[in-house]
Amino acid sequence: MAGYERLRKSSDFTRIMNEGRLLKGSMLLIRLAPGLEGITRIGYAVSKRNGNAVKRNRIKRLFRAAARMQVSLPISKDMVLVPRAGMLAEGIKAQDVAEELRRLLATVAGGVR
Repeated sequence: MAGYERLRKSSDFTRIMNEGRLLKGSMLLIRLAPGLEGITRIGYAVSKRNGNAVKRNRIKRLFRAAARMQVSLPISKDMVLVPRAGMLAEGIKAQDVAEELRRLLATVAGGVR
């Protein structure tokens, strides 16, 4: 992912978490909000309650790999991926996360390229 496709500012995270649409899965939550025209940006909110630094970094690596595997992402959207308890299970692979991400994003009406 290019640098302009990542969410970094805390104000962007706050905006998306407050006014974004919530999509719930067994392994992750997605907050989806309108973003910049023509650019899909993704951020990851992995807190200390998800484990130590090793576990948090593994979750972020799985999220990044799952996002790269997506054939289509919503256009002009900002999204924040938040792990649920299912992400902490042993043996979770990037393909599993990618499939759930694809399934959740398929519920978004229109705007998918």
